[in-house]
Amino acid sequence: MVITRLMQKGVTPWLYAAAFAVSVAVAPSAAQAQDVEQSFAVALVRDALTAVAQANVTGNYTVLRDYGSAQFRSENDATDLAMAFARLRSERLNLLQALVVDPVLQRATSALNNSAMRLTGYIPVDDRAISFDMEFVNEGGTWRIFALRVGEYTAPAAQD
Repeated sequence: MVITRLMQKGVTPWLYAAAFAVSVAVAPSAAQAQDVEQSFAVALVRDALTAVAQANVTGNYTVLRDYGSAQFRSENDATDLAMAFARLRSERLNLLQALVVDPVLQRATSALNNSAMRLTGYIPVDDRAISFDMEFVNEGGTWRIFALRVGEYTAPAAQD
């Protein structure tokens, strides 16, 4: 589930993603990607998913919007976010399980002089899992949501 107009338009996020990818591939420099400390990454994932869960339960997406970066806030209003999360609400995933089950981090890197971070993975719960792909930017010393995708994770079928 994509929750920013930027990502819905498919323009600016690709430029951002390209810059992020280049910074990951660059030879050692100030822009080189670095692994994010595990406990910090888990805390950010849990924090963001808690904000999404509360917005889904209450129908009030203003706090989630305000958790975002300046660009995220300028590109999304509460109505946009409610529409973007309609499918997630219909899937009835219990996002609060993320508070007690450790996420499996498939990617946890920071780049661009530690001003951008991407966390990708899933949280195995019951008979299904919660997938996430989150991008954060550091604004004034605080990590803010830049882009966020959350949904049901379907594990690949086992090969015989």
